[in-house]
Amino acid sequence: MRTRRLFARGESGKILIMALVLLVVGVLLLTPLLGLMSTGLRAGQVYERKAAELYAADAGVEDALWRIQKGDLSQTDYPIAVNGKSVRVQIHTTDARTFIAEMLGMPAQNWVHSDWVILASSTTPGTIDLSIDWNGSGNVFLTDVGVWLGGRTDYAYVADQLIDEDDIRYSYPPDEIEPERIVFGSGTAFVWVWDKQSKFLFKKDTPPQTLTFQVDPAIAPQNMIAFTMAGRKDVGLSALEDFTAYLITATATSDGGEETTIAARATHGCDRTDLTIWTWNVVEGSHD
Repeated sequence: MRTRRLFARGESGKILIMALVLLVVGVLLLTPLLGLMSTGLRAGQVYERKAAELYAADAGVEDALWRIQKGDLSQTDYPIAVNGKSVRVQIHTTDARTFIAEMLGMPAQNWVHSDWVILASSTTPGTIDLSIDWNGSGNVFLTDVGVWLGGRTDYAYVADQLIDEDDIRYSYPPDEIEPERIVFGSGTAFVWVWDKQSKFLFKKDTPPQTLTFQVDPAIAPQNMIAFTMAGRKDVGLSALEDFTAYLITATATSDGGEETTIAARATHGCDRTDLTIWTWNVVEGSHD
């Protein structure tokens, strides 16, 4: 019995020390854990707010697309309210000249020459016919000929196709027989370029020149925009009168002043029944 009592006295106080150690460790862990939970909660609230702004801005884009589809452009800068968010919607229209200028990466204001006449047609699916004329009074070198085919981004130039003797490329071969292919908007463009030695000289009485080529798939494009470029960097083009491209911006604003902006681009065919979105993106910096 004496031995057991001595052993018990030797263990006295250790439980208290262990409890104090665990309490200190718990306090040390609890503080950063609470901080982490608080940070996570704030991050979740920010995410929810930004998601709500994004959905509201997207609703603004959809509203603009609906108005374009219905042909109602009486308002091109207007506000709407979506889920408690104020959304400013802006619709900017782009004509064929500006559309092609953007595709080629050149200022639209350079496209001022009205003496070029170029027509594009497709009487047979898969075959594109271009007619190029110059009705000015001076001599102008032709340096570029191209056409944008709307509605498909998978058009491809049919390789090794024959070039007729009436085709401008027969007597004046461009730099490359196969054109440069550019996917832009909701369509595909093909561009031929002539260097200084082989480019064609249009004189006052030069008859119209033709350029005919085949594409695959053999499906008629929804619309076409033909264009040319001259030695003076003048540009002329022929397009369907009702062709329009649209830039839509929708900015959603929260009560705290935070903004989220979505920019979307769209085009439609000549019958105005189809509408294709070809870019949709959140504007960089709109979350700041």
